[in-house]
Amino acid sequence: MRFDDPFIDKRKGRGREPHPGRGPALHRAAFGLLALLEAIAQARAGSCPPLPEVWRPAPPAAVVRELAEAEELRIVALGSSSTEGTGASRPENAWPARLEAILEARFPGRRVDVVNRGRGGETAADNLARLERDVIALGPDVVIWQVGTNDALKELEPREVAARVREGIRRLRELGIAVILMDSQWLPDGVRDSRLERMGAVLAGLAVEEGVALFPRHELMEALAARGLMAPGELVGPDGLHMTDESYRCIAERLADLFPPGLAGEEAVAHGRR
Repeated sequence: MRFDDPFIDKRKGRGREPHPGRGPALHRAAFGLLALLEAIAQARAGSCPPLPEVWRPAPPAAVVRELAEAEELRIVALGSSSTEGTGASRPENAWPARLEAILEARFPGRRVDVVNRGRGGETAADNLARLERDVIALGPDVVIWQVGTNDALKELEPREVAARVREGIRRLRELGIAVILMDSQWLPDGVRDSRLERMGAVLAGLAVEEGVALFPRHELMEALAARGLMAPGELVGPDGLHMTDESYRCIAERLADLFPPGLAGEEAVAHGRR
């Protein structure tokens, strides 16, 4: 994953002071990637069935290193209704809130904020229009951008959607903010789902081109259904579109694999901190 330099200077004036000691960690993005992937495979203790092969490209080592270096981590979840939490029985069951709870439990003594900036019905263009106000102004370390579902269902041109997502990625990266893309949910409706698959393929190619991580939610949910690990009704609610408490939980648990237990502690020991 690529980061621009100098990281700390570019972050000043964006709502909070930068973390001390972050620069060296960000420039070790490639170092220890194999160890990171091994740790991810060993760290799965959640109740969602593990499917490690769905991460493509691999999670960025620099994000994990950054957590080890900093006293706090701020993640902004940008997206539409499945980020906002439509279909969940209550707000704390949406994946951003669940992810925050998992990471706080995993890293006691460190502050982890996952700020939900999902808004139902939005497209990539809508997300981009509020990027400065709702994302950059918060001074995040990481942005998880769930995008493409409404664009696909509205049959928008995938290349135009990709151009908007590319613009957002580059704006964030210029400020030293790590980006993780998340594609659409899987749907049991074959006609609509084929549109989501096509959009997902475009986003996957974009992730490779831009050197950012992709969390392929669609493939994860489809694999869970195909292998009989979760029933379609557990993954998608009665409206046939939005996720359920169970699928939100599953997404949060697998997103938390970005931050395996133990790596932060090992990094601290390596730097003489205990």
